[in-house]
Amino acid sequence: MKHDDPSSDVMLLEWTWKTPAMQAMTLAVCRLALARGLAAPFSALDLPEHGADAHGGTGIAGSVFRLLAEAQIIAPVGAFLDGEFFQRRVRNACGNPIGLWQLSNPGRARALLRVHGSNACTVAVQQQLFADGMSSL
Repeated sequence: MKHDDPSSDVMLLEWTWKTPAMQAMTLAVCRLALARGLAAPFSALDLPEHGADAHGGTGIAGSVFRLLAEAQIIAPVGAFLDGEFFQRRVRNACGNPIGLWQLSNPGRARALLRVHGSNACTVAVQQQLFADGMSSL
């Protein structure tokens, strides 16, 4: 597989359904994945400035990681046992299991960052725009 060939589906991803928090976390995960490279696993705990204040929300990491996996940008780290795949996990501060991932297609990650990262507002600005829009209703 050629890893630097971004497919058109990544370039044309619809971002209208994504919240500002999901967009911020998606971009952060892509940057983390590229920084780690093809061989080094990572989890949501490895995101710089992990938490709601850094990415605008909580409870979205699972969705973001799943969507990036579906886009074949990242892949779960794990092993097959008797034909069933088991993802490796680490535990967060509350003891909840967090899946381990690895970069699977650097070209797609860079394409996503190029298309959606360059014009992205900060989460704080997007939240303020949303609040201003809601107050005018």
